[in-house]
Formats: sequence, C-alpha cells, structure tokens
Amino acid sequence: MMFRVSLLTLASYLTVAMVLPTALLLLALQRSHCCRKLFANWVFYPLLNPLIRHAFEGIRREILYELNDLVSHDPELRREDAIRVLEVNVGSGRNFDHIFRNIRVKLFHFVQRSAFCLEEHVLDENARVMIRGEDLAQVPDNHVDAVIATHVLCSVNDVRKLVSECRRVLAPGGKLLFMEHVACPRDSWIYQLQLFLDPLWQLLTCGCHLGRDTSAAIIEAGFREVCLKEVYLPILALISRQVYGVATKSGAPGSVYRMNRRTPPPLLARPARTAQSKSAVSEELPSAGPEAGPLAATVPSTA
Repeated sequence: MMFRVSLLTLASYLTVAMVLPTALLLLALQRSHCCRKLFANWVFYPLLNPLIRHAFEGIRREILYELNDLVSHDPELRREDAIRVLEVNVGSGRNFDHIFRNIRVKLFHFVQRSAFCLEEHVLDENARVMIRGEDLAQVPDNHVDAVIATHVLCSVNDVRKLVSECRRVLAPGGKLLFMEHVACPRDSWIYQLQLFLDPLWQLLTCGCHLGRDTSAAIIEAGFREVCLKEVYLPILALISRQVYGVATKSGAPGSVYRMNRRTPPPLLARPARTAQSKSAVSEELPSAGPEAGPLAATVPSTA
C-alpha cells in the first residue's frame, strides 16, 4: 500500500514538473514577442531544421535552375551575363548552395531577424543587406531580375501585400521563385488539425501559420504566367503539403499555369486529385529529384 502511494506521489511530482514549466513557457510566449523570437530562433528552428531541411533540396534545385537562362534587364549586367536578385528572408542562405549563375548584386530582405541568418559564405563583396520588416519601399520599381521567396509567406502579416511588392520590384520578364508550405485540403483531417494547432504553432515559430493558401495570393497577383507545382514531402504532416514554382512578370496579367499534383502519402489518405481545369489538363511531371531541370511547360488554364 505504501509502495502504491509512493508511486502516485512520484507521478504527481513528475506531472507538476512537466506541466508547470510548459505553462510558464506558453504564457511567456503569448505575452512577449521578444520571447517568441528568441525561442523560435534559438530553440524551435535549430531543433526542427536538421530533421526536414534535406527534404527541400530537390525543390530548391528545381526552382533555382530557372536562374540559369534568365537575362537581365540591366544592359551593364547583361554584358557581363549577370543578374540582380532579391531574396526575401534569406534565412541561413541554403538557396545559394544551388545558384551557379553569376549574381552581380544580391539584395537580402529580412522579414524578421534570425540568430542563425546568413552563413558566412553568403556574405561576399556583392551582398547588400536590408532589414526593414515587410516593407520593400527601398527597392525601386522594375529593379530586379528575380525574387526568391522560400518559406516566408507563411509568416508575414499581409501575404498579398508582400507578393504585390515582389511583383512591383521585378523588371518585365522577371521571375518570382517561390516555395511554401500550405494548408491541406479542407476535406482532410490534417486540415482540421492544422486549424486546431495553428495558434500554438504561431507561438512556437514566432508567427508561422499552418492554414494559409499562399498559392492563391500568387495566382491573383497579376503575373503573366504562374507555373505551380504541388507535392507532399515525407516530413511532419502539418507542413508536408508544399507548393512551389515560378511566376513571371509582364506588362499585363495573362494566363495562369498549373502543374500536376502528386498523390498524398498514406497519412493523408484521400482520393487522388489532379490539377484539372474546365478547359485543360496539365501534363504529367516528374517529382523534384536530384537531377534538377527547368519547370516543364503546361497547358494554359482559364481558371
């Protein structure tokens, strides 16, 4: 009898020891933006990134391959076969491991400052760093040849405003290269779980949203072409659904292009869906693999 009481007492102590610090942490995160930023930058992302970052390498190669054939609007850069690039929230600089094009000017824009932003190899003589929240006012109209935005639209306050700003600073013919995790389909149980955990996720990540459909903001931003691909990565189910592709700027809005969707993994079991519009069906495309190539052309959609 005494042994049983001791076990119950020990269990009570352990419960208090686990619940009390967790409650205090959540209270601090809820009340202080500084605490949220410190926790996200020093605890959450350093623990999460090593587990998932390799899953994105194939996608990074595929979208950044688009830079290889891009011609600058600037005559001086064009003579040197160089381009001007703006990256929104550069993070640790992993995208630049997959850029082999001559980039004469690099503009890095931080949505929020990170403790592990910008590894040393990124900062070279061509780098110019700007930290201005979500405001791109310092960048002139039609100024850059490409904008890179990977896993940043999930955290900004106004998705459509930032996408519109990216389009504004792009020169005609310039490209927005994007990769974002998005909400799962509304008929899946994962979507309901995303909605339920979204407030907690925002506290742990300093503002990242699980239930956003950022692809809609890109499609509706007025780009001439939007090449969009959807994949489910073998990572945490809450962020496994990814959309990525290239949006090309022109003088006036034009056709929207969609790419095929891959069948979701068994964890998200539901009827397979394909990117099919009323007027056209996209061609079947391979998944992002180690041999990256240009994003394949698709049939225009009137959607």
